[in-house]
Amino acid sequence: MQDVQRVFGAGCFAFALNEPPITVADWKKKLTAALGDIAAVGELTVESSLEVGLVGVRDALVPTIGRVEFTLAIPKRIQDELNPLSLPFPDAGERFRIITLLEFHGPATFVFCEDSIEDARAGTSAVFYVREFLQRELARSSHSARLVSIGPSPFHADLKVVWDSSPSQDITSSEPPLDPEKPPVRGYIDPRTNKRPWGTEIEIVCRPRVATDPFEMVTEIVLTALAKELSLFYQLVRDTDERRELANELAERAGDLVGLHRTEGLKGALTRLFKTAPAARDLMLDAITAETMQREHEMQGREAINDLYSSIYGWKLFANDLDSQLKEDFSPLVDAARKTGELLEGSRKKEYEIMILSASTLLGAAAGAIAALIAG
Repeated sequence: MQDVQRVFGAGCFAFALNEPPITVADWKKKLTAALGDIAAVGELTVESSLEVGLVGVRDALVPTIGRVEFTLAIPKRIQDELNPLSLPFPDAGERFRIITLLEFHGPATFVFCEDSIEDARAGTSAVFYVREFLQRELARSSHSARLVSIGPSPFHADLKVVWDSSPSQDITSSEPPLDPEKPPVRGYIDPRTNKRPWGTEIEIVCRPRVATDPFEMVTEIVLTALAKELSLFYQLVRDTDERRELANELAERAGDLVGLHRTEGLKGALTRLFKTAPAARDLMLDAITAETMQREHEMQGREAINDLYSSIYGWKLFANDLDSQLKEDFSPLVDAARKTGELLEGSRKKEYEIMILSASTLLGAAAGAIAALIAG
């Protein structure tokens, strides 16, 4: 008999300060003040060891270890304001509990539906409404805090923890009270089939080893395990975004360089002579940087994944998601930009050599004519 369940969604919320914090204590103090001034926030706790450092998450600085937890009440009328396009989100209730665990690779956020909700898809709704509400309220606040959301937030999975109190012959007191299972489907489903439009549903079934195992304690075990994977996933997302941004910039600069080389006439020749050489060299050097970044991210990411899944928290619920992020490759764009720089710089040099040779020939001919005239 499965008699207790909690529906929740996941994402990555980094609570940042507009002015970078100098210390963890500074971050904790200012964030507590900012969230505490929001009327809808309750049961707020901001925890972090003062001995840990700060890690960069996009343009946010957050502690490497810590926890931010609070409740949030968002009435239906406010939810309607936060969803002006009337997107068909499942009902998630009005009361939520937000838990952000600060891990080594960055934060992982879980948003629980505190009202009686059975539809696992409501977790996606909860993350959406909480994200929009906090971004709006912190922007209106006189405090310096803001919410940095790393996509995909909501994460493309609908999560549910179920407490199965039925007797089990297989669970002993020395085994963990968890049996995580994941369907062999990930991410957004093909819209042509109209199946699971809110993503993969993951039901984590927990069975008590002994009657005194509290559901809240087991939920904490679940969050700790999920946070390890999600923290690394969002780190890989940030790495992917960095590579994508650089590859797109290189492609744009390569296009600009081609445009300069297509300029005709004397203006075009002078432009190629004096302007394109530095641009081509910088393009090729930055392409080498991008290629090195790709290799470094792949090596570091693979090492981090292997370390994670060799630990006691290596459930591999999101192994496909981590692997897909790690394999995001923008080498074709980078390689095309580098080859463009090499080709155009080579043609510019040849054009320059021809120009010098032509000038020398003309000057030599002119000098010969003048000498003939002088000789009479």
